[in-house]
Amino acid sequence: IITYVYKDIENIEEIISKTFISSQLIVDEKLGTDKVGYRSHHWVVSLPEDRLKLPEYQRFIGMKAELQIRTVLQHAWAQIGHKQLYKPTAIFPEKIKRDFSLLAGLLEVADNEFGRISNEITKYQGEIEKQTKEGNLKITIDTISLRQYFDEHYKMIDNVQGVFGPRDDMAEEIIAELNNMGLVTLEDINLITPVDIVERIKIHEDETNYCGIARLIMIVYDSKLYFEKAWKKKWTFADGENNGIYTYYQIDVSELKKKYKA
Repeated sequence: IITYVYKDIENIEEIISKTFISSQLIVDEKLGTDKVGYRSHHWVVSLPEDRLKLPEYQRFIGMKAELQIRTVLQHAWAQIGHKQLYKPTAIFPEKIKRDFSLLAGLLEVADNEFGRISNEITKYQGEIEKQTKEGNLKITIDTISLRQYFDEHYKMIDNVQGVFGPRDDMAEEIIAELNNMGLVTLEDINLITPVDIVERIKIHEDETNYCGIARLIMIVYDSKLYFEKAWKKKWTFADGENNGIYTYYQIDVSELKKKYKA
C-alpha cells in the first residue's frame, strides 16, 4: 500500500487493526548505511473469526497475508535503491557510503516536508471553511478557498457536479478568468452573484459543474467584460445548448456567438 504522506500510514494502520487480526513485523529497512532513515511498515494479517464464518471466506481459514505500507518516497527507495544500488552485504568505499547517507537524509527530509505541507493545507482548509460559514468572505481567491466557497453554495444542488471541469482540473483556469474580471476575493464573487441563482440553476440547468456556474456568474454580471478580458477563447457555447438560464438573465447567447465567435 503506497501513500502520499506519512500520516496516511497511521490512518491505514488504524483500519488494519480494526479489520484484521494483525501483528506488526519489525523489518530493518533503513534508508542508507547508518542511522539516517526510517523503516517501512510491515503487518501480518489474518481474517477474524466472524469473517471466516461466511462461506465466501472459509477458503482463507488458517491463511495469513503480509501488508507493506510505505510513502511514495519510501517506495521509490525500496524499488530503486535496494534493487539497483544497495544490498545489506555490500561493502562500499567511504564516498559511496556517504552518498547513500546523504540521499537517505534527503528522502527523509522530503517525506517530512510533504507531511508538513499536507498538514498546512488541511489546516488552511479548516480555517477557510470556518470563515466562510461565519460569513467572512474577505478571502483571496485560490484553489482551496474557491472550492470551499462553491461547495458551501452549490454542492447541495442535485444537478451540479462538485468539480471544476470534467476532470476537476480547471480551478486555476477559472481563477485566472475571475482575476481578469477584477475579482480577487470571495466577497467580490458574492457581490456580483444573482441572489436567485441557486433556484435558477435548479430550474434551467440539466447538468452543470463549478466551471459552468462561475462562468454564468461572470457573463451575467458583464458579458462584454468577460469575453473581452477573461474568455481568451478557452471554450465555446455548444450548438443547441439549453440557454434558458441565460435568457432568464437577459443574455442573448446567439448575439455572443455572432460577436465573439463563442
